[in-house]
Amino acid sequence: MSANQQAFPNNLKGDVGFSGTGYSCIGVPRLDCETATKPLTTDHGDFYLFQPYLGMDAAGYPTSMNGALFIQTTRDLGLPLPASALLLSSNHASGLITYHMLLVSDVSLDGKLYQNATIHLSFESKVSAVRPLAGAGPSGAINSNGAARVEILRGDRTISAEFDPGQIYIYFDPETASAGFGSFSGGRAYPAMVSPTNAHGDSHLTAAVSAILTTGSSDFSPATSTLAHATDLKHETMLSDFVSSCTDYDFTNLVGTCYNLPASSRLTTNRGDFFLYQPYNMNGNVDPSNAVRSSDNWGIFWTTFDAVGAED
Repeated sequence: MSANQQAFPNNLKGDVGFSGTGYSCIGVPRLDCETATKPLTTDHGDFYLFQPYLGMDAAGYPTSMNGALFIQTTRDLGLPLPASALLLSSNHASGLITYHMLLVSDVSLDGKLYQNATIHLSFESKVSAVRPLAGAGPSGAINSNGAARVEILRGDRTISAEFDPGQIYIYFDPETASAGFGSFSGGRAYPAMVSPTNAHGDSHLTAAVSAILTTGSSDFSPATSTLAHATDLKHETMLSDFVSSCTDYDFTNLVGTCYNLPASSRLTTNRGDFFLYQPYNMNGNVDPSNAVRSSDNWGIFWTTFDAVGAED
């Protein structure tokens, strides 16, 4: 466990963000997890929150495949997320599409370091710009033609910036069970990519979607299978898994390690140089040295259609 994680408050006080597997069910621990059948009452009627993305653990119990963020703040900020992360998708598929990544991490902009900040990356493009990803099989895809932005929320401050063109691309590669925001200077895992790691034994949503597409696996819930077949960078989708932000990620057999942390590459914006770090790490049985780390953090990657735009 990294020093950053050991310094986290454990008393529900302070500004901090946590991430991990998300559960929405009756019963803890997860082996007793049952589908929600009891409503919570609201001013708009009964509320149910379901858990549709499921796999089976080694003991044969259904287990959640989804990720979640838990964010606490010491100020009344209303919604504790960047406003752009909460924009709804259009109710119809259009030619304009936006890709999103949400994570809690350390980030630097124009020489100012923001620790344990909520970070929303976005990339606006067109469906027609999606291309096959070389070496990724029939389901791999890449989109390198768009406008990338970032919003950083730390405490009561929100900082926005636009990336200079030609630096960032969006990709999905089921062969390596990875997806997210890559860069031509930093590689597929930088600034942020979701992917499983061998250091963590559990399989999660990005791994499940990739297994369905590459091997035809049926060991997952119907909703997970539906999600897999919508993951092509042209449709609405959502993936979650461990999030990495490093320039030397080891994709070999899903090892999922980074070397020489903190390894990062400068990206340029209209607000100055941008660096995204990977501060929350663990050592697993495949990466025992201090120089080789697997991310212990989670990220969420999703797509939305813009409200304006013709069919593409």
